Amino acid sequence: MVWTLGSTLEFSKCTTNKPRAIKLYEKLSTLKFFDPACGCGNFLIIAYRELRLLENQLIAQIYGDQRGLLDISTMCRVTVEQFYGIEIEPHAAHIARVAMWITDHQLNEATAQRFGTTRPTTPIVYSPHIVEGNAIQIDWSSVISPNECDYIMGNPPFIGYAYQSKEQKLDIEKVAKHIKGYKTLDYVTCWHIKAMDFMKSVTAQNHQVENAFVSTNSITQGEQVSILWKYLLDNCKGVINFAHQTFKWSNEGKGVAAVHCVIVGFGLYERAEKTLFIYDDITGEPKPVKAKNINGYLINAENCFFDRRKKQLSNELEMMRGNQPTDAGYLLLSDDERQALINSEPLAEKYIKPFMMGNEFLNDVGRWCLWFNGCDPVALNKDLAKMPQVAERIANVKTTRLASSKVATQKKAEMSHLFDEIRHTGKPYIGLPKVSSENRKFIPIGFL
Repeated sequence: MVWTLGSTLEFSKCTTNKPRAIKLYEKLSTLKFFDPACGCGNFLIIAYRELRLLENQLIAQIYGDQRGLLDISTMCRVTVEQFYGIEIEPHAAHIARVAMWITDHQLNEATAQRFGTTRPTTPIVYSPHIVEGNAIQIDWSSVISPNECDYIMGNPPFIGYAYQSKEQKLDIEKVAKHIKGYKTLDYVTCWHIKAMDFMKSVTAQNHQVENAFVSTNSITQGEQVSILWKYLLDNCKGVINFAHQTFKWSNEGKGVAAVHCVIVGFGLYERAEKTLFIYDDITGEPKPVKAKNINGYLINAENCFFDRRKKQLSNELEMMRGNQPTDAGYLLLSDDERQALINSEPLAEKYIKPFMMGNEFLNDVGRWCLWFNGCDPVALNKDLAKMPQVAERIANVKTTRLASSKVATQKKAEMSHLFDEIRHTGKPYIGLPKVSSENRKFIPIGFL
């Protein structure tokens, strides 16, 4: 967490310095935290818990553990009202509010065990500020003033550009249309851009807002760095103060894959010391390293950006993506489907060719496709009249492409018997699967 990192260091300086401890104690109740993708409130809950426990430590440091003698009801100044959030799902937002109240009650009980007295839980006097709605459409300053907010944190949704809904693409356009190449950004970057805009809107003198989000590591790799971080660091004059390089974040949910994540703490305020957390094992513990500068690739180095290139620098073999069916599966066949089709329509066998993607290549899975490229149209139409099942598959491809939101795909419906993108040359090539297992020591390739 952004604040916990600094507060731990600050508290360590208070153990033998009472005036410093008093100053930190008074500071705690003035801090305000904002999670613009709060879900059920996990980040807010943890932040509140740590703040209250730290406050208990400071009270004991300043006044001593005088069980039953201190008026804790007035000395516990940290409240849930210091916490703000935005959540798109109404049920999750409600859970977040209730969870904060429950946490408040539990912490009051913990305070009572330590000091003998505590702040009463009921009646409920303090409430967290949880707003229901789309955080990308909402003006964050309507939830909390930039001049009052101290820390932005959260775990925004992980959605790559290829998997975004129409509404999510419109969200990205709303916040990032002024950034060149924004259409290829992950959805999570909307929060980074809005956070920077929010921090830039601070007008209070000497007030700084810091921000840190958990994100997929894709935003610190490839072309997204030259789009997102060039904007945040160069155009907006931002700086990364701390970061966690790639680590694996496992989910307890059934059938949910682990995600490779990063944490980037950035803002307009530059800390005197920057910390880069390095993982020798992405499932292990991080190793903190002091950094002179942390760039968009989360490397201790000067800021640099590598733009996307359509052509390679050398004149060697060109790398390209393979054939793209865009067929909703109607031109593709498994081993069983191939045999069933040949049994019922033997003429189809001459139009069936082997088809291979990464999974088939890596796991030796049999897969086939209906391949009509280069066929004489007259002869093909005569054969299709004798193959109603094949003709039906082609008709289904046409229907699927016409229903696409992409104009280019709709046009390809006129040639629904062919793959959407054909790059097959008939010559041998070196094949590399787009995705492979992290457990492999080498990248698997084949001469095909």
